[in-house]
Amino acid sequence: MKKYILLFSVFFTFHIHELFAQNCTGDSVVITTRYDDAYDLLTRIVTDSFDINTGIQTQCISTIDQMGNIGPATCTTQTFIRFYLERNHNMDTLVFVRMQGTGSGFTNFKKTEYIYQPVIDKPLTRIEYLWNGVNWIPKFSEAWNYDINNNLSGYLKQIDKGSGLENVQRRTYAIANGIATELLFQNDSMGSWINQQKYLITHSISGERDSLYIQFWNQYNSIWFDSIACNYQIQPINNELGVEITWASATYDSEFGTWYYDTLISIIDTSDNIIFQEHPGLYQNSHQQYKYYNYTQLIKSDVSDDYGCISNDSYFYDNHGILTGTHYHGACSMPSSSGSSFSYDSLYRLTGYSGNISSNIGTYIIHDEIYYSDFNQIGLSYLDPMQYAGHLCPGNTVNTVPLVSGGCGPYHFQWYPATGLSSDTLSNPEITIPEDSIAYNVTVSDSIGNSTSITFYVYPFTPDIPVISYQAPLLVSSYARDYQWYYNGTMLINDTNQSLLPINDGIYTVVTHDFFGCLSDTGEFNYIHTSTGEVNNNKLQVFPNPANNEIILDGLYAKSEIFMCDITGKIIERYSEKNIANGRMKISCAELSDGIYFLRILSDKIRTDRKIIVQH
Repeated sequence: MKKYILLFSVFFTFHIHELFAQNCTGDSVVITTRYDDAYDLLTRIVTDSFDINTGIQTQCISTIDQMGNIGPATCTTQTFIRFYLERNHNMDTLVFVRMQGTGSGFTNFKKTEYIYQPVIDKPLTRIEYLWNGVNWIPKFSEAWNYDINNNLSGYLKQIDKGSGLENVQRRTYAIANGIATELLFQNDSMGSWINQQKYLITHSISGERDSLYIQFWNQYNSIWFDSIACNYQIQPINNELGVEITWASATYDSEFGTWYYDTLISIIDTSDNIIFQEHPGLYQNSHQQYKYYNYTQLIKSDVSDDYGCISNDSYFYDNHGILTGTHYHGACSMPSSSGSSFSYDSLYRLTGYSGNISSNIGTYIIHDEIYYSDFNQIGLSYLDPMQYAGHLCPGNTVNTVPLVSGGCGPYHFQWYPATGLSSDTLSNPEITIPEDSIAYNVTVSDSIGNSTSITFYVYPFTPDIPVISYQAPLLVSSYARDYQWYYNGTMLINDTNQSLLPINDGIYTVVTHDFFGCLSDTGEFNYIHTSTGEVNNNKLQVFPNPANNEIILDGLYAKSEIFMCDITGKIIERYSEKNIANGRMKISCAELSDGIYFLRILSDKIRTDRKIIVQH
């Protein structure tokens, strides 16, 4: 019982979050960081401060950019519900109290009390109360009875309908030699117990359940009539004994003159719990529904209908019955899926949540990490800069983001070493990313002598050095986000493409940025022009030179390729054999600016460069 109630208290107590320190008057601080979307980068910090003296909760939400800059916080206030939880040595819940904040303190709201059977640690009673301003008023109760062998022998439910607790429902077992042979279901009516249905259970010689007969009470004739008889068999869904029960009903639609039928198929285990249900639902909108249970917990639900729509839900629990994850897959007009996972600390406080939603328009991802304050010490941690800034490029700067709570402010910070820091006494100094990794020791102390220290690591990212290859007639860099070429150490201003047509012998280098913006070291290539074939081909003529409107190349081989580039080596135009007719090609230079240009002529028989001058 304890685990279910504790999970309930976690969700309602710590759904909120915060970023700043205690105010030394009893605040409880919870910090949540959210990572958002496909890049999994931090997008916001939510801080909740719970003032346990007034019952007021302040929630502040700040967004964070990829440099670690935290935007101005948007804050709201409201009252909150505070919880008190008392447990026994078996960690079962004994008392669970909810107190509503008022703005000046708290007032009682709801209470749940448990009593357990001391030997087998099973519940005897559970009573829920509401506070009326003066006293606790019982509103709901459950009670369980056990025989001398600790077998469940009865169950009673009571509800306050306005004049105190009244009987509502009870179940009574008939037990012979430690084996349940009958289960009677009754509802209360005006102070009298009215029979509803009865399970008659038979057993094999070995003591296992053998068959189940279900009877319903006919209140007009005061007799039991048989409804269903079925045998216990090994069920494939859990490989354990159970019975399959089918309920059916028929409805006549007078408007359409049609009968519609409904069917519900259930499998009940030997503890009389439903572990599976199938609902064909043979009405106008027919559907198939399957539900799988582990004891009383729903672990899987599958639904489909006549229109081809499907819905599959799965639920995952730990060995204490606490929900740890869900998964959904569905399809109708378009397929979609979602999933979630939950993590907890030793007190079953929620410490992490991850969720994703996928459809044909994309995938949306969120991830929350939750931090709790401690009244007796300072809690300090820093977000990893890679969580909000991505790769850390040497020479760039990034802000630090502290998560600090507990103790009693104001805080004093001391960083060591001071290398690359804008200040060594700020909580969030700016760091210039070094060439090599560095570890900072950060110590924080408060006004009453508490202190704590952590190590903060910075790992710079260095992209790969670009590799230059010769792919005649071009120099080609390995792939990057952008490029800058150099010739003998001089920047080629306009050469920012992945490839370059080298004009002169010498050292060609390229510097690149990767896709995270980090600047690479220099890639280098020593280019030496090696001629092939008829370098001084008397047949090849280029005229006029200087040229005004056009340049004529005469004496070209049929399979030739011509590159025109400017004086920096930037390729302006590329011409293929399709432009050649009878060994001649015309190149328009009417749109070219005055200056020096180069033509590189390549074929399987010749490789040569020609300098031309354009002069209008």
